[in-house]
Amino acid sequence: MNSVKILDLGVLHFQNNVKVETTIDFWAETVEFNDISNPAIAIQLRTQIVYDGNLQDFINSYSDRTDIIEKISQSLKVKPIGNSGQATIKELVGEIKEYRSHLLLKVTDAKVKKRIESAQDKDLVFRVQFGKSSALYDYPANALVPVITAMTAHLFKANYGELLKATKISYEERKNLIIEINKIIRKCLKSFKQAFEA
Repeated sequence: MNSVKILDLGVLHFQNNVKVETTIDFWAETVEFNDISNPAIAIQLRTQIVYDGNLQDFINSYSDRTDIIEKISQSLKVKPIGNSGQATIKELVGEIKEYRSHLLLKVTDAKVKKRIESAQDKDLVFRVQFGKSSALYDYPANALVPVITAMTAHLFKANYGELLKATKISYEERKNLIIEINKIIRKCLKSFKQAFEA
């Protein structure tokens, strides 16, 4: 699924560098009716509670780095830059000075490559896992954005209940969103139709 962000609903900032981001993505799908495949568009409203900075910034904000590294190495959720998915930290790999050349050989995303190149020698590298896949990937901490959950909100000194309230969309806002999304999708389809007929 290659999704495209069609609408950024903004960011609500909270104390301690915590923010709530809401976006709307869409992608092409096929649906089957009576054993016939039909083209369709899938739309997803995505709200994430994240740290306003990268994982290395978060680690550096703590006076006791050893303690916070130990805590986050036990399954903190993160959002790698250049990737719309979420991953789970599985372990600390080490300092980037030991792994930079290895990471540069494997990297395919330009944004992550830039982060690897710009990382300080003492910045950290973590091993992450996406979903239920058994594959593990190494990322520099400056290319990971911490995702805040009910289990980890205390690490960010955040009130998860207040953050959760900020993710709710009222009926009126939801209705207006549907109208706005409909306009965007119609415009995209009209452009596609014109290009197809040309």
